[in-house]
Amino acid sequence: MIGFILSALAATLCYGFAGNYSRTRLGHLPTRVLAAGSCATSAVILLLPGVLLWPGEPISATAWGAAIGLGAVSTAAALLLFFALLSSAGATAASTVTMLVPVSALVWGFLLLQEPITLQVLAGMTITLLGTGIATGVVSRRGRGGLA
Repeated sequence: MIGFILSALAATLCYGFAGNYSRTRLGHLPTRVLAAGSCATSAVILLLPGVLLWPGEPISATAWGAAIGLGAVSTAAALLLFFALLSSAGATAASTVTMLVPVSALVWGFLLLQEPITLQVLAGMTITLLGTGIATGVVSRRGRGGLA
């Protein structure tokens, strides 16, 4: 259990460093180069665990298709968009995109898997979207009453 928690904390730390490092040190590189480099580096890093954890039974065509779709289409497209946003809007705005992942997962779960959307889920989505709006400056923290 502690390993999962440390992994989540390490991933969060890496997100923070990656956006700022990419903006300051790699900002001169084209978006496609950054996205391709990220995908290639990830593939190399995951090669050893992939070999060590390879399943004993054959992998179905559906599983291969899902893996290729997630890797080649979703991840590559997301990285292209992320690095384009990073170069145009900055590290803070680009990092807030990761806050939208749970919201989109809930929407896709509702649309594709008929998962329920409860009041708690709606409240969480609202708070997440509001926080993202505040962090990016789309939503002002000042209300009509002048509270800051």
